[in-house]
Amino acid sequence: MSGVTTHEVNLAVIALSPESPLSWISSTLAERGGRQLLASDGLKAFELARTSGVDLVVLAEPLAVLAAQAVCTALREARVSVPILVLSDTTNAAALLTAGADVVLALESDSQVVLAQIDALMRRVAFEHRPLQVGELILDTQARRAERGGKLILLSGTEYTLLELLMRRAGRVVSREEILEHVWPGEVRASDNVLDVYVSYLRTKVDRDFGSSLIRTVRGRGYMIAAE
Repeated sequence: MSGVTTHEVNLAVIALSPESPLSWISSTLAERGGRQLLASDGLKAFELARTSGVDLVVLAEPLAVLAAQAVCTALREARVSVPILVLSDTTNAAALLTAGADVVLALESDSQVVLAQIDALMRRVAFEHRPLQVGELILDTQARRAERGGKLILLSGTEYTLLELLMRRAGRVVSREEILEHVWPGEVRASDNVLDVYVSYLRTKVDRDFGSSLIRTVRGRGYMIAAE
């Protein structure tokens, strides 16, 4: 039986200042079966979002300790891709979106509009966490686990990141430059030789024992993964 499961979105960090009139957000999501981690300020929201594997962050200005824009910036710099909804003064919307917020709504927005945006973000999370499949190869993006033909494939963190990138672009060539930037971001990037080594590692684990090769080299361009 396959070990890949369907992801259910049911966890959110909600940071509300003590004087916020928006406490109904938490209670409404709880009524829908969701589970929330409540943070009293932006700093606690950042720590929870960074360490707890949450699916959604809701921030409401004014926040104590760390403002919403700073929370967004810190999460994106920490490579936390969780969706962020900010309820704030919309005159700051451009700065908040640039900092990494996905949606910015006015504090006085109608409750149904806020909930509709939360639902839309949660649907996106569910879609992004769906298992990826190329031929017999299945990647559970929630459990960060791969299997082919029902056989579990153990991957290092770097191997997983590389395989996920290729599978999200299945059937299309991913350039060497894009892979290097995605898998080894930052000022000090890995060399082309390191990339080749990790592709070789992946081929050993994903292709060697299965009779057909999914990972392909496209000379002069990069790599791709595709079923036969």
